[in-house]
Amino acid sequence: MPHRGLKEMAAGGVFWAAIRTWGVQFGSLLVYVIMARLLGPADFGLIAMAAVYMDAIDRLVDSGFADAIVQRKELSDGHLDSAFWTSVALALAGILTTFLAAPLLARVLGEPRLVHVMWGLSVSVLFTALRSVQNGLLRRRLAFRALALRGITSVWIGGAVGIAMAFAGLGVWSLVGQQIARECVGVLVLWATSDWRPGLRATRAHLRELWQIAAPIMGSRLLLVGQRRASDFIIGGALGSVALGFFAVGQRIVTALTRMMVDSIAQVAFPTFARLQGDPDRLLAGYYRAMRYSALLAFPAFLGAAALAPEIVLVWLGERWAASVMVMQVLCVLGITWTAWEFNSAVLQAVGAVRIQLRLGLLGAL
Repeated sequence: MPHRGLKEMAAGGVFWAAIRTWGVQFGSLLVYVIMARLLGPADFGLIAMAAVYMDAIDRLVDSGFADAIVQRKELSDGHLDSAFWTSVALALAGILTTFLAAPLLARVLGEPRLVHVMWGLSVSVLFTALRSVQNGLLRRRLAFRALALRGITSVWIGGAVGIAMAFAGLGVWSLVGQQIARECVGVLVLWATSDWRPGLRATRAHLRELWQIAAPIMGSRLLLVGQRRASDFIIGGALGSVALGFFAVGQRIVTALTRMMVDSIAQVAFPTFARLQGDPDRLLAGYYRAMRYSALLAFPAFLGAAALAPEIVLVWLGERWAASVMVMQVLCVLGITWTAWEFNSAVLQAVGAVRIQLRLGLLGAL
């Protein structure tokens, strides 16, 4: 593809990725603030406990296939069908495993209510399988307009469902309902905007070719989940759901800020880098440019958010969330390092150096 054509596609991708990121994060944060005023720390802590397990299952179901679809130079219907049906099979296995594992995890964390919450959230795993290939194809084509439509529509409709349930007094189940509604709407919109449909062309050979790229990516993401969710597991197990609720809310605000600062560029960086994997000079120049633009946004934003944390938490959420202020301040400092890691992962995946990424993830987890 000509240099100018790829540059224009990447610029258009950044524009629509920015629309998606800011629309999704603004909507998510607004819904989060409203629900934080309607629900208590224990409700958010319970969801955070479940997320320790559910995030890992979600990564296993996706298995890195979406990124492998973006990275491969040659892609056939056999690759897509193999990825789709493997993800569906893994999702069904994940739901069954969750039903068996939930009572054990609830006993470990000392929270009996966790069992039914995990059973409810397990439904969302199937939606992960149904969107994985479609998501990978749209990213490969730099079709971020469709992804923006999917992200914004799902977050606002899911948020409306969650808020309605919270007003109805359903407590933690309003958070469960919000997530399921969001994932369901996201899948419906994604399938409506994509022309690909699964067939019966899956083969072991196609799956093996994808798995060579997908397996290390999945491993890296599982390590990252373990690294970031270890604090949730320790806090929830040692201090209980209320303390974890304060931590989760402070963490959620910083995560939204991170996504706003980084995602607009990072979402486009990986598929763009993948197209440049045969041209190292242009790839390296693109990597440095992406890092500079993100740092220009991220550094002042994180430092400013740390300074304004008391006002943000107390004004938005209310006095009962005061314990989340220090959590937010500490995580804002860490957020600066997360910005750099996003692009390190993107460039390593783009050139197929996924085993190096896995080793770096293992080192980080240790």
